[in-house]
Amino acid sequence: VVHRSYYASAQAEIDRILAYSGLRLVLTDCPRGAVYPLDVGLNALLCGRYLFGRLDALAPEIPVLAEEHGITPVHIRQGYAGCSGLVIGDAIATADPSLTGAANDRGIPVISVSDKEIRLPGYDHGFIGGCGGVWQNEIFLCGTMPAETFTDFAHHPGLRGVKIHMLSRNPLYDCGGIKLFPL
Repeated sequence: VVHRSYYASAQAEIDRILAYSGLRLVLTDCPRGAVYPLDVGLNALLCGRYLFGRLDALAPEIPVLAEEHGITPVHIRQGYAGCSGLVIGDAIATADPSLTGAANDRGIPVISVSDKEIRLPGYDHGFIGGCGGVWQNEIFLCGTMPAETFTDFAHHPGLRGVKIHMLSRNPLYDCGGIKLFPL
């Protein structure tokens, strides 16, 4: 799902991605802007058969597409659902109480993390989903967790057999998330 005006400015690049991936493009004209909630129209978190997001702020095409594919949209108060959570296997790592409650209600394991140590210039803190990415059984984090946080995180039962890579010696940094795709 791409905003129509963004597609107009990056059509060649998006068409190249579509040709390579076989994905279908869905254009949206949902209201957007630089100020919350107009900046969260495409911000949702997919975990298993559930799509978490602030449904009243998402592009209307997203919940419809989810339902067409047997995925249940779940409303949460957190508009930055895709940033506030990191899906690791069948679990979600998050500091957000709204996402935690909705996941728990659906039997999804939650790995509690603190967002206070995650840097995001101009804000009090960033999000775990904004500083990380997952590939198979490996987690990649932009920065380093404090030792005590890492110990709690790494020893969580939901992370058995998962390798954690901290990509720099700097504090955790919300870079917008790390997305990994097979070639």
